[in-house]
Amino acid sequence: MQSPYEERAGELLKEKKKELRSLKKEILTEKGFFGKRRLEKKIKEATEDIEYLKNDIYRYRRGVAWNKQMELKRITKR
Repeated sequence: MQSPYEERAGELLKEKKKELRSLKKEILTEKGFFGKRRLEKKIKEATEDIEYLKNDIYRYRRGVAWNKQMELKRITKR
């Protein structure tokens, strides 16, 4: 069972991954130099957001593990 925070963070993570996939597809068809630079910047930001969300969810799970009585070994990074 997941907490509301984990559910919302998981949804945001899925959205960011979907956005990253679409940006990667879009950059392949982009012709202009400035358009590619803009897309590269967006890809970098999306990648950073994904890593931040993964780490945040991991830290949250580690922080509440004592409350849920979970083994720390079962909590993994995705």
